[in-house]
Amino acid sequence: MANRKPPKSANSAFSKNNVANKTVIYEDANLGKIDVVYSVDVANNDFLGIKTLTLISLGRPSSYGPNDSVFKQYILPETDPNYPSLIQQAVLTDQAFLKASIASSAAATDTAAIAADRSDNLDTWNTLPTVTGTAPTKYNPNNLATIPTSTVFPNNRGSSASPASVDIAKPIGIGDGQEFIKSITGGNSILNLKYPVDANYGGRDTVAGGQDFLAIEQFIYKPPQEKQFKTINTTGPNPFVAALTEGLKRNSNLREYIGIVRLPIPNNLSMSNGVDWGDSRANPVEAGAFFTANAAAQGVLSGNISDLFAGSLKGFSELMQAITAGKFGADTSAGTLLSGFLAQYGLGKVGINVDPAQFIARGLGNTINPNLELLFSGPKLRNFSFQFTFAPNDASEADVCRKILRFFKQGMAAKRGTGSQLFLGSPNVFRLRYLTKNNDPIRSLPRYKICALTATNIDYSPGPTYQSYDDLLAGSQTSMMNMTLNFTELTPIFESDYRSFDSASQQDLFGTAGGADVDSLGPIEQINSNDVGF
Repeated sequence: MANRKPPKSANSAFSKNNVANKTVIYEDANLGKIDVVYSVDVANNDFLGIKTLTLISLGRPSSYGPNDSVFKQYILPETDPNYPSLIQQAVLTDQAFLKASIASSAAATDTAAIAADRSDNLDTWNTLPTVTGTAPTKYNPNNLATIPTSTVFPNNRGSSASPASVDIAKPIGIGDGQEFIKSITGGNSILNLKYPVDANYGGRDTVAGGQDFLAIEQFIYKPPQEKQFKTINTTGPNPFVAALTEGLKRNSNLREYIGIVRLPIPNNLSMSNGVDWGDSRANPVEAGAFFTANAAAQGVLSGNISDLFAGSLKGFSELMQAITAGKFGADTSAGTLLSGFLAQYGLGKVGINVDPAQFIARGLGNTINPNLELLFSGPKLRNFSFQFTFAPNDASEADVCRKILRFFKQGMAAKRGTGSQLFLGSPNVFRLRYLTKNNDPIRSLPRYKICALTATNIDYSPGPTYQSYDDLLAGSQTSMMNMTLNFTELTPIFESDYRSFDSASQQDLFGTAGGADVDSLGPIEQINSNDVGF
């Protein structure tokens, strides 16, 4: 029997036995009993987000999701003069008790804040009311906390934002995940495919053996600076100053998990890591002028504007002293260089452009030292491709093959909104990993960052002649298909990526679980000393 190893799953700091959700029970004479489930999974991208609402009526519970009108009626009222509603108060009160329960642990508090930031619910987490004691097992109008007006309801509410923010735009494609999945599966809410269909990937089957495989997960894309763009924050730092002093911050690129495809590891696993280095030239006049001006500018940025003038006058004075001392005489190299550039400057004023280096070379046979050096100019994005061959054995496997082709082609397509046609939405993105027959990472093969699928090339009938057979679902099915996938990583590889895993792009790999079904793989295991790395 195969060594069956369950998929990796995140351990939540707020739950036992890897339970990723928490249920809030509310009950009163008017609304009856209502159960609300929200996420407490700090490893995924939905921490604090509301998942389902269940109405208990005459013993026959009815559950609703965020896209259902009943859900919106109770959880996301479009207009509520007494915001927040009783159900919202119950959820926020329970989340306040959750926050209070881990307040004594700095590590747990930091973990929660990072998870809230990743799920765009940091404002909710930071503005929850202060509560004491233990959370009640059931909420009613008499035991709800007083919710400050500044408190923000979790971001899946679909209504107005915090009074301190103004919504600017909404990315195209948000909330379309289930429709995407069902358009491929025909109604099933889980998109989990593999080829060949009888392959024993990850030790999940009870038969002996098993094989290594390539797992490709698909997610709805989240733009890297969404937080900076989508709101005008009236209480935080100025975005211009923040960008200048701290650099351009990034958030997660993963919004919503779509599904997974498991495929045999292809041949030709070549990978090229590269960076840009380029020739750099600086003659002494240019270098001296820049370093002098830069030193003066540093004084201004330090708050002393007079340093700009003092530095300039000092530099001019020292130059004149050097000239008086004969350091720039006609028979000196420095004098030849400076006189050449002064001649260039003077002739330029009357419209004559000359190159002093050329005429010095013509007159002396010497050339101005360009101080040529190879300097680093930036990283490169990696791109790579995979080739797969599909030869379905029967109609059932052929159906899976068509769904796999659809998984990639539809996932890489641009999105068009249903209302305004001014903008197009970004395609979905992909997370790739190599795994053993026991669901362990293959550390001898490269790691990949989150990728965009830039091209899907399919030969539906390779070979010299067209061959097909009858298929009840497709009408006719070709006997073989070749697929080539071209991927490009969204972010460059940095040295710290091999040893530090707290950045947004690293959390997309090592801190995001993906799917919640039994076949979900969980986050990718971190790189260790046995890895070849990226």
